[in-house]
Amino acid sequence: MASKKTPYQLLVIALKLLIFSLAIVFIYLEVFQNKDTNKLRTQLVEAFVTWPQSLWLLLVVVLMLVNWSIEAVKWKALLKNMVTIPYRKAFAATLSGTTISLITPNKMGGFLGRIIYLNPNQRVAATFSSFYGNYSQLLVTVLLGITSLFYAIGTNHSFKEFGTIHLWWLTACLVPVLIIMLYFYFNVAKLSRVVRKFPFLKKYTDKTAVWEAYRQSEQWNFLWLSAARYFVFTMQFYLLLIVFGVELEVLQGMMLVALIYLVITIIPTSVLGKLGVRESIALMVIGAISSNQNGILLASFLLWVINLVVPAIIGSLLILRAKIQLSSRK
Repeated sequence: MASKKTPYQLLVIALKLLIFSLAIVFIYLEVFQNKDTNKLRTQLVEAFVTWPQSLWLLLVVVLMLVNWSIEAVKWKALLKNMVTIPYRKAFAATLSGTTISLITPNKMGGFLGRIIYLNPNQRVAATFSSFYGNYSQLLVTVLLGITSLFYAIGTNHSFKEFGTIHLWWLTACLVPVLIIMLYFYFNVAKLSRVVRKFPFLKKYTDKTAVWEAYRQSEQWNFLWLSAARYFVFTMQFYLLLIVFGVELEVLQGMMLVALIYLVITIIPTSVLGKLGVRESIALMVIGAISSNQNGILLASFLLWVINLVVPAIIGSLLILRAKIQLSSRK
């Protein structure tokens, strides 16, 4: 005879089912009911992909696993000074984080999917660790985005109403931002003092000690892992452009994709949440070089499906199986 579930266990089950249901509904609405994606989905189904192109497409899927595997390694390293977790749990946590990021405003809930795999008394500190990991990824995105701006200026690229002078202004604004970001990244004690200035975070300021425990070698390790991830999903985008017939040289393609990621990073996330906006950015940047608009849109859409939708579905299933402890006292 099965044992009767306690109210606590029923609450955990209800929470898991809620997350799973919200994720599935969100993905269904975005992929099948969103007017911006209906046409793209139809074109994607009708797109003719030859055998050589199919191999590139398979490589993109494999790189998705590499992408999230690197992020799992980084998550494991971020927690090392606080708790040692097996790689399998770190990988499950990153996919679960992807699930919750899809269903929370501005995709800010990704850390929640990660910390549910930890003990309750470790979760606040782990949240700060997650923030630091995101910071390292943002730093790499801005750094390589600025590099792509210099490339665009040097090769006299212009993007519709954005000419060389606009690219220079954007570069001039971002370089000081990058310097400030680098300063705080490597001076975490100063970063902790900035956090203490926010009243709603004051009671958690002791948890920022997890930042100060990171040695410089670890900080560089986080950056290298972030750079490796960046290279992987940049290569994925480039390969998908090739699959759908957008002809670009390797360096040209990688630089333009880096510029797309920079624009995506600096525009408001509330606007970015609309899938069509992401495709519009890709069209603005690469459309200045290639007239294959359908190929650009399909590559951007399929990248979103492969890198976010598929991992989010897997993550929602992992959440159903996860042993979640809501508090230190049951």
